[in-house]
Amino acid sequence: MSGPELDLTTALVLDALLDGFDKNVEMHGWRIMQQVGRSGPRVYRSLDKLEEWGWVEARWESLRPGEKRPRKRYYRIAADRVEAARSRLAAGRGRAEPALRPKFGFVAPAS
Repeated sequence: MSGPELDLTTALVLDALLDGFDKNVEMHGWRIMQQVGRSGPRVYRSLDKLEEWGWVEARWESLRPGEKRPRKRYYRIAADRVEAARSRLAAGRGRAEPALRPKFGFVAPAS
């Protein structure tokens, strides 16, 4: 399959973004970090790569006048990349690569 090579963190981020797409929500970086269980630098590096490749779209939120807090940056998978992303993740799971981390609240049984 053609397309960018995905490291584990980037695959996890892509999986989280697909989850957001399925729920029709944009996700900000902190939410993605919580969902994938990875540090900020790793997650943002993966988001930057995915955005550079055209797989992810990002936007800064607009604050109301007088609101004094940092703006959040929201991410979502590009609609024209959804099927390619699903295929890429499915292909990765079929090889001898580390399994994607389970969602919070679920502990995988020991092999």
